[in-house]
Amino acid sequence: PMSLKVGVIYNRCLWLLGTSEYIYIWFIFCFCGTKMNETQEAKVTAAVWEGNKGWISAFNRGDGKGCAAYYEADAVMHARPFGTFTAMAEITAFWEKLITDGFGEVEYLNPLVEVIDETSAILRSGWKMNKGGGVIHKEVWVLQSDGRALIREDDFEKLY
Repeated sequence: PMSLKVGVIYNRCLWLLGTSEYIYIWFIFCFCGTKMNETQEAKVTAAVWEGNKGWISAFNRGDGKGCAAYYEADAVMHARPFGTFTAMAEITAFWEKLITDGFGEVEYLNPLVEVIDETSAILRSGWKMNKGGGVIHKEVWVLQSDGRALIREDDFEKLY
C-alpha cells in the first residue's frame, strides 16, 4: 500500500534530509504518486471482465477444468459451506464435482469490479444458478505477464 511506501520513504529520508525537504517528498508521494494511470486501471478492469466472462462460459458448458484454468496455480478458494480448496488440483476437483452433481446455468447479479492496484482487482457479485444462489464476497483477480487476469483468492458462499 502507498501508506507503507510513504512510511519507508519517511524512515529512510528523514535522516538524509532536513524536515522541509521531507515534507516536500511526502507531498509528492501522497498527492502526485498515488493516482493510478487511467490506462492501466482500464487494462486491469478489462482483463478481469474478460476472465470472468471466460469462467462463466466454462462453467455453463460443464467444463470444470476450464473453470480451474482461471485460477493461479497456488490459488485459495473458500467455498462456503463446501470447504476451502488450495491449488489447482483441489480447485479443479471441486468444480468438476459440482458440475457432475448437476449445478449449471450460473448468472452473476450486479457484479462490481474494484481495481486495488496496478495489477489486481476485486470482483464482488451476487449469483444464481439452477440449484441455488449466493454471493461472491471477494474474488481477487491478478494481471499475469501475458495480459490475462487470473483468480488468486476466491471467497464465495451458497446461501440458498
